[in-house]
Amino acid sequence: MTNKEFCFCIERLQRNDMRGLSALYEEYFQKIKFHALSFTKDTQSAYDIAMNVMVKMIDFDGDPNQIKNHVAYLMAIAKNESLNFIKHNLRNTQINFEICNGTQFDENTLWLNDILDTLNEEEREVFVSHCIWGINLRDIAKQRQKSYPTIIRIYTSIKNKIKDIYN
Repeated sequence: MTNKEFCFCIERLQRNDMRGLSALYEEYFQKIKFHALSFTKDTQSAYDIAMNVMVKMIDFDGDPNQIKNHVAYLMAIAKNESLNFIKHNLRNTQINFEICNGTQFDENTLWLNDILDTLNEEEREVFVSHCIWGINLRDIAKQRQKSYPTIIRIYTSIKNKIKDIYN
């Protein structure tokens, strides 16, 4: 989805046309959910966070044409929602021990959890940006203010770790 199409979907939502939500949901819900999963390590929490992001898009009342990079915008919202969710749960005394330890997994996302558990934080961010969100490695290098060869080295390390998991 292009930035223009994204803005058009938000404009539809502002006119209470739910076809905009349908397009956004189909294109981005899973990506947002996987991004949140990289923070929470819990499928149900990631689903809840992705739903919160969808609600934020429905409630968006600004000028959508001011959003210059919708992927970065969605990544930032997903990250902030994930961190807020974690902070809220840390304060909550009724938090489920299994969720804290990340032992509650949906079998459809076990592969992702295996990969994320193997990667360090920097590798995890590159993996999510490139493999989940589809951002090319040169753009990741620019965003992270690192050289392109450094990002290539990190990505090569990610691929090697994934090969080690499944060999």
